[in-house]
Amino acid sequence: MTVPFKAVIFDLDGTLADTRPDLHAALNRGLEREGKPPLTNEQSVSLIGGGADKMLRGAYDILGEPLSDEELDRIFDEFLEDYRANCVVDTEFFPGALAAVAQLRDWAVVTGICTNKRSSLTGPVLEGLGANGTFEPVVCYDQVGARKPDPAPLNRALELAGVSAGEAIMVGDSAADTGAARNAGMKSIAVSFGYTDIPPDRLGADALIDHFDELIPTLRKF
Repeated sequence: MTVPFKAVIFDLDGTLADTRPDLHAALNRGLEREGKPPLTNEQSVSLIGGGADKMLRGAYDILGEPLSDEELDRIFDEFLEDYRANCVVDTEFFPGALAAVAQLRDWAVVTGICTNKRSSLTGPVLEGLGANGTFEPVVCYDQVGARKPDPAPLNRALELAGVSAGEAIMVGDSAADTGAARNAGMKSIAVSFGYTDIPPDRLGADALIDHFDELIPTLRKF
C-alpha cells in the first residue's frame, strides 16, 4: 500500500528539523557582539522561516532599533559565518520525520525540500544531520530569487522532481508554506509543532498533523 502522491515536498526549519536552538543561539551571539540584549526563545521563534536577513531585521525591530540597509550589510555576513559553523549543535530532526521519509522513499515517492533558508546554510544543516542524499530535490530561495509564499521555489521543486502540482503535496509549518502550495496549485499539510505565530489550524492547510507518525495515514486520506 502506498500514498496517492508521487512527491512530498517538505519545508526544513520548523517542519523537518528543529533548527530553532542553533538559530536562537547564533542570533543572540550576534546581538551580544553589537552590545544588544538577548532575545528570549519566545521572541526569536517567530522570526524563523523567512530567511536570515528577515530574522536579523525582525530581531532589531523587537528591540526597537530597526536596521538600516547599511547596518544589515555590516552584521549579516558575520551572523551567517557564525551560524554556518554552529548550525547542528542542538539541531535535530523532529521525532518520526526520518522514519516517515524512509517509508515514502521505499515506495519510490520523491521526498524533496523547499525552504526559505539559503543554500549555503541548508547544505551544512543537512550534512551535519547526516541527511545528504535523503532529500532530492532541495530548492532554496536564493536558487530561484523568490521566497515562499511565492510559488516559484515550489514550481522549481516540481520541475526537478518531474511531477505536476496535482501529483505532489507540500508539508510545512507556516503561512508561507501553505500559501506557496496554494499559489502553486498544490495540496498542503501543516504540522502543529513548528514556528508559526498563527495558530496551525488557521494556516489554510488541507490537513494538520501533530506528529510525523500521522503523516502517511493523513496522506492516504486524500
